[in-house]
Amino acid sequence: MIPPRKRVGFSLMELMVTMTILMILMTVILAVTNQTGQLWRGTTSKIASFQDARAAFDALTRNLTQATLNHYYDYYDKDWKTRPADTTSTAYASFVPANYGRASDLQFLCGPVDTLFGTSAGTKQGHAVFFQAPLGRVDDKAAYAESPGLINALGYYVEFSDNTATSSRPKFLRTAATMKQKRFRLMEWIQPSEKFRLYYNNALPGADPKDWFTTLTTNTDQCRVMADNVLALIILPLSSTGDTTHPRDTTLAPAYSYDSRPAVYDSVRSHLLPPMIQVTMVAIDRESAARLNQQFKDTMPPYYAPRWFTKADSYNDDLKALEKALQGGTPGLPKVNYRIFSTTINTRDYK
Repeated sequence: MIPPRKRVGFSLMELMVTMTILMILMTVILAVTNQTGQLWRGTTSKIASFQDARAAFDALTRNLTQATLNHYYDYYDKDWKTRPADTTSTAYASFVPANYGRASDLQFLCGPVDTLFGTSAGTKQGHAVFFQAPLGRVDDKAAYAESPGLINALGYYVEFSDNTATSSRPKFLRTAATMKQKRFRLMEWIQPSEKFRLYYNNALPGADPKDWFTTLTTNTDQCRVMADNVLALIILPLSSTGDTTHPRDTTLAPAYSYDSRPAVYDSVRSHLLPPMIQVTMVAIDRESAARLNQQFKDTMPPYYAPRWFTKADSYNDDLKALEKALQGGTPGLPKVNYRIFSTTINTRDYK
């Protein structure tokens, strides 16, 4: 007779060990999954936070590559002064040609906001740039058909302000509390082609050569917010040395300032665009901006020191100092999440 087979199973101790191992594995898997999810959400949030800044930076640099002076050649007197436009003036009748050089009715300017705006800089910060480009933007599309050849005057600068005057929203929506919160904002000024005023500079108040933008940028209908939470814009004109080891030269604008129409004729820059322009933009995320608003209210958070970005040779040191401040290295200033956008563009019609 064959004895019955023994039934084989797991003991209670084996089941407990197995369940313990299973729980440990589940805990590890859940921790890894949660960590991965947090990393993904954080990365997605950062991408979304800086998406507007990236789009604004791309649009700014794209328009800057379209900058033009459309220069020509004209006669100058012995002091390198052109013939006056007023044909009835004595200076026009007594003009004696002595030199021949470049001339242009257009103008390219960039530099620290204090240099360009003077006492009206107010809450503007960093650098600003103003130029003309054939974008063909018009206000009255019924009367003026858009054309790529029509000239617009453009300008870009950073300002600490609310969004009630320059928002694209209807005016009755601009009274919301969120619109009144002050932020660092990248501003874009575009003058429609049919309102182009540079040719009529002498008719502007004071006949200041900069009135074509310092006076007209106060027209909020021509200004708009390109991106919120942009802390600084740095514009550095560069020369090309032709040396592959040191292809860039900062001697063209040692103090960052560049004017294509200097008071004294200059064979290097008069009526010429800089060969290259380095554009740097520093942005912070929305969460950081909200925390700063709670702490500083309507006061500008002092992350940007006025002494920074005034000497081109100190660009790298100034950028490191700004980053240190954004990382919480300055007493009284919290750490913020930030991103630096930087590129160097070539002007299309240099020389």
